[in-house]
This record gives sequence, C-alpha cells and structure tokens, in this order.
Amino acid sequence: MNNFCAIIPVYNHPQHLVELVEYFQRLNIFVIMVDDGSCAETAHVIDDIWQQKQNEMTCIRHPYNQGKGAAIKTGIKEAQKLGFSHAIQIDADGQHAWQDVPEFIKVSEQYPERIIIGYPVYDESVDKKKVLCTLFNTCLGLDK
Repeated sequence: MNNFCAIIPVYNHPQHLVELVEYFQRLNIFVIMVDDGSCAETAHVIDDIWQQKQNEMTCIRHPYNQGKGAAIKTGIKEAQKLGFSHAIQIDADGQHAWQDVPEFIKVSEQYPERIIIGYPVYDESVDKKKVLCTLFNTCLGLDK
C-alpha cells in the first residue's frame, strides 16, 4: 500500500492555505509545506497553521525565493526523509482542482511505479500566449 503525503510549495499565496491543509487532514494525508521565501503576511499565516496542526504537517522555509521547482525538490527530499512512498504536489494558489486528489490516489494505487500527472483545464479567460510561453520554456528547461 502506498504511503502518501502532500507537498505544497508556497510563495505569497496565503488565501487558501488553511482550507487546503484541512482538506488533506480530512483525507488523512500528511502535509509538507515549503515556504519559498514568502512575505511576512504569508509567513504569519503559515506559522499559525503549523502551530495548530503540528501533528499533521511540517513546514520547511527557504530564506529567499528560489522558485517553485526548488520548493518542490525540497518537499520531495523531506518526503523521502520522512519515509513517504508517494507525494501529491498541489499549488497553494487555489488553481488546482483539489477534488481530484482521491482520483489521483486511486490511479496511483493501481499503478504504484508510475508518475501520475494532471493537466490544466483552461477556460476562455486564460492568456493563451502566456500558457504557450510557459509550456515552451518548461519543455526547454528555461524555467529554472
């Protein structure tokens, strides 16, 4: 059986953090929050959450913003250190569909050796040029 944790990279997005941590708590999934050099307001929100939920989560802080990729790597290293076999990475900004997490878990349990990756669903309001540039830069490794 897989042993899941959630990795939440955070950079100045405090609005959904309490709800997100509580969501994973209801699923009995341990949270690894990586504060990637956030502002004082966000750091304060993270501190408040951590003080209340120390048994259900941990928090690692980068002293300055190193980028989402670095925050995810930090979270994965912590997950390995804590003995988790699988990690669910979800952004703190509320753009990911949290309700899909149980489906990701189900698929991962069917195929435990595979990496399960979601894909964004965009509506008409999205800036298509920005999406294509991000995709292009990611594919070429220019987003580091």
